[in-house]
Amino acid sequence: MELTHRVTVGAPLDRVTEALEDLTQVARCFPGAALTSRDGDRIEGALRAKLNTLGLAFDGSGTYVTGTLGGRGVLITGRGDERRGNGAMAVTVRGTLEGDRTRTVITVRTELALTGRAGQFGHGVIADAHARMLDQFADRLTARLAAGLIAATPARVESEPVATGVGPAGGGAQSGGASGVVNAPPAPPVAEPPPVPPGAGAAERRQRRAGLVVAGSLALVALALGTRALSRRRSPAG
Repeated sequence: MELTHRVTVGAPLDRVTEALEDLTQVARCFPGAALTSRDGDRIEGALRAKLNTLGLAFDGSGTYVTGTLGGRGVLITGRGDERRGNGAMAVTVRGTLEGDRTRTVITVRTELALTGRAGQFGHGVIADAHARMLDQFADRLTARLAAGLIAATPARVESEPVATGVGPAGGGAQSGGASGVVNAPPAPPVAEPPPVPPGAGAAERRQRRAGLVVAGSLALVALALGTRALSRRRSPAG
């Protein structure tokens, strides 16, 4: 399944680009996402979401890379397993940034695969959840930047467990017809998320010392973001 959504962050392009380097702050802006540990370019975390009346929780691992596309892009990949049930998810999120001195527009393209209970929902429900999560992310990032909660030069903390607020968050965005979608939209499982593109040189992409669901997704998501791209790393699975 492929999804595209645009959000606007009320902050200068350079400031938002810099903020996305701070993975801890990025994770805090994703509804339902929690970053639990980081090691090199990989992360581990959790994602909670609700589709209609179905509550879902995933644990997993992923990667988070900034500085793609000439320094104005973010790439998130993740895989995860449902805590209760046989569901799984795989997600790849590509974000591109454009803007000026007053605002930044982030275009998020998400490829996701879902199995298990989450797989029963159609494109409309997932698209609505995807849009809601990203709109909430943009609102939270705007608020944190305005409040000065994100340092101008993000600190790089490595191999350190980090917990972020997980819980329902309201927020709107329309996209497809779905109802009762709350929290971060579930990212998917099936296909193996594509690896970081080898084409970009070290000067163009800096591998962050962390990754994110979403959720990423999101991240995913989140981002992700979705997302935001969280997934569960079972035994020696990489």
